[in-house]
Amino acid sequence: MKTFTTCWVLLLLAAAPASAQTVVNAYARVTAQSGTGLTLSNLSGTFAAGDEALLIQMQDDVIGANTANTASFGNLGSVRSAGLYERVVLTAASPTSVALAAVPGTTFNYSANTRVQLVSFPDLGAGGNFTTTAALGALAWTGNVGGVLAFRVAGTLTLAHSLTADGRGFRGGSPNPTNGYTACDVTTYVDNGATYPRYGRKGEGIYNDNGAYPVGRGHLLTGGGGGNDTNAGGGGGGNFTAGGLAGPGWNSSAGGCSGSAGGGGGLGLSGSIGASRVLMGGGGGGGQQNDNVATAGGAGGGLIFVRAAVLQTLAGCGGGAIAISANGAAAANAGNDGAGGDGAGGAIVLQVTTYALAGACPLNLSANGAAGGNVNTSSTHGGGGGGGKGAIVLANAATTPNNMSVTINVGQGGANYTGGTVADPGAPSLTTPLFLSAGRSLPVVLTAFAAAPEGPGTRLT
Repeated sequence: MKTFTTCWVLLLLAAAPASAQTVVNAYARVTAQSGTGLTLSNLSGTFAAGDEALLIQMQDDVIGANTANTASFGNLGSVRSAGLYERVVLTAASPTSVALAAVPGTTFNYSANTRVQLVSFPDLGAGGNFTTTAALGALAWTGNVGGVLAFRVAGTLTLAHSLTADGRGFRGGSPNPTNGYTACDVTTYVDNGATYPRYGRKGEGIYNDNGAYPVGRGHLLTGGGGGNDTNAGGGGGGNFTAGGLAGPGWNSSAGGCSGSAGGGGGLGLSGSIGASRVLMGGGGGGGQQNDNVATAGGAGGGLIFVRAAVLQTLAGCGGGAIAISANGAAAANAGNDGAGGDGAGGAIVLQVTTYALAGACPLNLSANGAAGGNVNTSSTHGGGGGGGKGAIVLANAATTPNNMSVTINVGQGGANYTGGTVADPGAPSLTTPLFLSAGRSLPVVLTAFAAAPEGPGTRLT
């Protein structure tokens, strides 16, 4: 129920503290490439000559002509290089530039609407074996860098702790900063925020709009749409599958907007994703508010890349299982306003030759979408849309290894009111987002070799 009186509501949000995680990567945005030279900005950490790294197209100029205020706003023009990645070797490094051993074989695109990132790919075992001593995680995506956990072990990797990129992907949209409402609006898909400053903000996805299209219920590629007037929810983020449509919003005569004013779910790109192209989960859209109790959308899951000769777990591990997870983050529940949509699952890429997983310490992989935020009130408003599925790549496994479980689920939609109807979940998939025997996803690059006589032949090293 809406009034024009001012209500002060105190929300006490108690969240369990996140487990401490160690970040092992360095990150930098790549702003330009000339041959083997890369220009860097937004450096986090340190790169050095001799380092291996991953060059990743996080966002690309993929929207094409889909920028008009219609239901097609935010659709895919062409996927271009979004999600492509390549392993590179650095021959020189400074805080503002690096040189590579060879020109990348992948075409990476650089513009104001793109983000290319250089992520270190450290050898944690220094050429031998490595056993974790703490949980490893990714720096949260900042809009320029982060969202990726990547490392290699030449010998045996013993996991005694989790690897996680949960909620480290594309960011969720915020509720409208200007509190208020007019009437139910189901037809505004995009606005620059000047005409409709009271609408929830879109979640982030694989296109960087530089603030040109911040509001309206249309999705922004894999990012969920924001909630429109009145009190509509934010759409769920997308990745392998689409995010869910948010709840419709409030209307005094109809018990909910006639037609949904809720944010559309972020796009699903199952036809483009595979071993050589993986995406962070799209962020959920923000809910619309006029009582200052809407919630923001949840962030998507990030990316995890691991290469090892052997990956093992040992009996007696803490908690009885080890997790590798790139799940979307859930939006908080709302009061008498719209709730945020939730983040889609991210992606996990494992290039492991042999798995040796103890039955008493199984390995659990997950790239799940999160569930949308609920609206805690007695009349219809807008619950958040559920997040879509992420993806998992097991590059050298013909079947799921013994003592490994894989879950790639959608998030459920949030309640539009207490005990009532709910927003849409993330979309299901006709094809599986688990890729087995997917080839050399993290290839070895030949940079030098030596030859020496040996008996009647020649030995190459």
